[in-house]
Amino acid sequence: MLQLYLQLLNTCSEQEKFKQLYETYHRLMHWEAQRVLQDRQLAEDAVQESFLRMIKNFHKIGEIHCPRTKNFVVIIVRNTARSVLEKENRGPKTQS
Repeated sequence: MLQLYLQLLNTCSEQEKFKQLYETYHRLMHWEAQRVLQDRQLAEDAVQESFLRMIKNFHKIGEIHCPRTKNFVVIIVRNTARSVLEKENRGPKTQS
């Protein structure tokens, strides 16, 4: 999956920076998404969507190993997981 994300970035320096971001925070992101969603597959979906959102806002990410970036990552994955949860809860209701 990492290779797909890297293809969405324009420069080698952006790609290298994203690799560092991915390697540093992907486990934390999975943990946070799992905490919100209580479902492994939905958590994986939320993490993937979060990485795509981060790529769209990559210019907002400064230093990788700093509290500000960590907070940014956690906020994005938490909000994405909540959106997934809302979508799941609004899904079609089955009749009994």
